[in-house]
Amino acid sequence: MKKLISSALILLPSIALSYQSSFSAGTTHYDNGSRNSTNSSLSISHSIVEIDDSKGPLAVSEFLNKKSNVKIQHSEFYSHSRNSYSSSSTSIYGNYIYQDKFEVRASYSSLDLFKNDSKEYWDIGAGYYLSDTQKISTTIISDGDIDDFNVHYFGVHKSENETHYSVSSYLNHHNAGNYDRYSTGGSLSYYPNQYLSHSLSPAFSYTEYNSSLSGSSTEYYSLSYAVNYFVNRDFSSSISVYYSDSHSSNLFTGSDSTTGLSLSISNRF
Repeated sequence: MKKLISSALILLPSIALSYQSSFSAGTTHYDNGSRNSTNSSLSISHSIVEIDDSKGPLAVSEFLNKKSNVKIQHSEFYSHSRNSYSSSSTSIYGNYIYQDKFEVRASYSSLDLFKNDSKEYWDIGAGYYLSDTQKISTTIISDGDIDDFNVHYFGVHKSENETHYSVSSYLNHHNAGNYDRYSTGGSLSYYPNQYLSHSLSPAFSYTEYNSSLSGSSTEYYSLSYAVNYFVNRDFSSSISVYYSDSHSSNLFTGSDSTTGLSLSISNRF
């Protein structure tokens, strides 16, 4: 009898603990009192290497899977408001990890915007792994007219009770010719188990205008809270709430506050 059971177990397919592709869909509703909008998006991506999701919380399995990789992604975006529009983007991303410590990466994105406009972006970056679960990185993004410089830290840590938490922070400088924007922010996420996560993300930015609005500036604050739950190793759902507040020194712009609610689903295969 034991031999029969052993033989049956050998014939059973093993449970996959990895994936190469993912699909996600989501919708977000914004309300700032004077006008409302609803945005929806679809995205699909494929990696040339398998991503192991057995090393920790499922939400950060791609980060914990420290491998050189190439990924292709296509996204569709729709805005349903007084002036509805849609856009799409296709990007290819590649990274190379040397001696398990140093990372170089690059990506190229093509965007088809509304009103038959299009843009191309590229970015290059470098990273250094402080440990297997912590990395600091820099990125430069450009489309010829707009330039971004970003410094980012992300780390996943295990607490004494065997649960996990992650910390991220960033500094960013965005130059668009007629204005400069300086941003900082981050997130703190708690993973009570492999399937569930809670995330709190504050952000702040300061924009200084250099054109006809020279001398004016805008301060922007935001805070979001998100819950993500994997029903199984492949399928997850997420809900988040969002609040932002902006203050401008320009009399015509003034102050503005916005609330938002997002729902999304994702499947790995």
